[in-house]
Amino acid sequence: MASSVSINEPWARATFALAKSGAAYFSIINTSNHDLVLSSVSVDNSVAMTAELHHTIMQNEMMSMQELEDGIEIKAGSTVELSPGGMHIMLMGLQKPLNKDEFINVNLIFEDGSQLSHSVPVLDKRN
Repeated sequence: MASSVSINEPWARATFALAKSGAAYFSIINTSNHDLVLSSVSVDNSVAMTAELHHTIMQNEMMSMQELEDGIEIKAGSTVELSPGGMHIMLMGLQKPLNKDEFINVNLIFEDGSQLSHSVPVLDKRN
């Protein structure tokens, strides 16, 4: 059902030279009449060793990130935001810095087995 999904305003945060992790963000729009579950994500090994769906939570008065092991549900006809401080794609084991004006390809894998690849620009955003 990935054909009924569109991505809006994708971006990945530029990193410093020795960073071991990075993040990517965008809106996922489900234009179908069926709920969908984004179950996992991947990137090429030349970008990062692993990519996971994460969310930021407050735990014991500290912010921490936690993997969304059950994926992200996208209700029929709705939009889900992946944004700083919320749900996002965590890129771990970066093979090189994410440099401004480059692009990374992110592969979205849905529960029904369908996939959607999207090119994500690297931006130098501070928020």
